[in-house]
Amino acid sequence: MKILIYGAGPLGCIYAARFHDEGYNIKILARGMKLKNINEHGIVIYDHITKEEKIYNVPTTTSLLPGDEYDYVFIIMRKNFIPTILPILKAAKNVGNFLFLGNNISGYDDYDKYLRPDKYLIGFAGAGGYWEDYKVHAVWSETPGLYIGERDGMMSLRLKTIKKICNNANIVVKIYRNIDAWLKTHAALIIPLAIALFIVGGDNYKLANTPDAIKVGVKALKENIKALKKLGIPILPKKLLLMSYWPNFALIRVIRKMMDSEKAEVGMTGHAKSALDEMKHFADALDNLLDQSGVERPYNKQYSKYLDPDIPSLAEGTTFL
Repeated sequence: MKILIYGAGPLGCIYAARFHDEGYNIKILARGMKLKNINEHGIVIYDHITKEEKIYNVPTTTSLLPGDEYDYVFIIMRKNFIPTILPILKAAKNVGNFLFLGNNISGYDDYDKYLRPDKYLIGFAGAGGYWEDYKVHAVWSETPGLYIGERDGMMSLRLKTIKKICNNANIVVKIYRNIDAWLKTHAALIIPLAIALFIVGGDNYKLANTPDAIKVGVKALKENIKALKKLGIPILPKKLLLMSYWPNFALIRVIRKMMDSEKAEVGMTGHAKSALDEMKHFADALDNLLDQSGVERPYNKQYSKYLDPDIPSLAEGTTFL
């Protein structure tokens, strides 16, 4: 079993380290400073919960060549970078399956232009963290989740195999019958949270102390859920649909508690700050989809400007609604 992790961001490193720890034949594709760091130090994971540091000597490569053979290639990178590598993936005829594991609103359309449906899956690699110097800061002690599914919603041999591979590496796999709907729902949630976060400059602790910013996120989320429903897109997981009926004050209370934590600092703030360009790209793609519903989304439209780093943020505790 040969596995390639395509992308050496924090999530790619976390998954590569877990597969390597299990003893799989694994490589990680890296370039630039990340390649230098991994080659010199290994993948160094600092766990913010246990305060422990572990080193994983994962072999590296700088490219995926047409003749390279892998059973699975896990593509864990920003969606706005994916178009540049699709011709490379198309040329890699000896790869069994490609797994696109990241933010995705466009579904299968971009990939179908280059790959046969039986050659790839879409899903999401759950985990969070950020690079600092030569270390990946993460919540390593928590088991990450991998969300995935077949286009037709059926269970397949490759899904069973991927689940077994990941479970052995202490990665929990959750299989959805409509993974495309799950990814669109995920976008509908993540963008409002990112907007709220960057209203106060991308600081989760400041967000916890700024109820009006959280309220913007809550209102924007409810707008997005309404638009998805209007488009006939199922809300997955279903608990998010139930939460959208909660009164605003209840959701604000939950989000305040969630944001006032080191876990949010590592898993959300650190990642979001390093991928702000992806968040802006992601928000624009979500707008393009949800605008088709005809549902008014004033909180999304008015406050998404804070995803632009040139827009000044508001002070902690500011009242503006």
